[in-house]
Amino acid sequence: MNGLIIIPAYNAENTLKKLLYSLRTNYNINVLVINDGSSDNTMKIAEENSNFVLNNSTNLGKGRSLQRAFDFASKNNYDFVITMDSDLQHPTEAISKFINLHKQHPESIIIGARKLTKNMPFHRKMSNYLTSKLISFRIKQKILDSQCGYRLIPKKYYRSFKSNRAGFHFESELILKFGLQNVKFDFVEIPTIYNSDIKSNMNNFYATYDFVKLFFESFFW
Repeated sequence: MNGLIIIPAYNAENTLKKLLYSLRTNYNINVLVINDGSSDNTMKIAEENSNFVLNNSTNLGKGRSLQRAFDFASKNNYDFVITMDSDLQHPTEAISKFINLHKQHPESIIIGARKLTKNMPFHRKMSNYLTSKLISFRIKQKILDSQCGYRLIPKKYYRSFKSNRAGFHFESELILKFGLQNVKFDFVEIPTIYNSDIKSNMNNFYATYDFVKLFFESFFW
């Protein structure tokens, strides 16, 4: 199978090289980095250590970066994509689990599932718990971790998904839209890793507002 790893990266010079080195030494799979208007050395690191790089001249957000990557994967006819964050919260050793599960359930979208442990900041824990419960209720299917960006998405889904959503709720929209079409989701358990030295780009107030708006919009799709 021909897969593509997709990594959106914004000012990720402190973590990206280590992530790309681990991918390069452990897997024979192409890697695409989307440099999302970074002001540090992210672009240079991506060019030197990945197979492909897309560059956003300004910061467009995670959602629009992923949409650009999906379009790239579609044009190049990859069988599946695996999306990962650039901050080392997604362990590369889980990739083989994603691929093996995909072989068993090729019609499923596969999502990483973190346990809500003390390693996860309280506000993130509550946000993840509530959004996962609401999405599960909406699509009538249990979603273990709606906010995890570590995912394997088969070609038939990433090719058909189109969104103008700029931020993190691009990923919630994907679950909602395909869940409402009765697409099945499977899960790979991954450790809960948070690096206190890495600053999150998520604004909690706006993230909550955007999710509530998205959730109610879904009733009119």
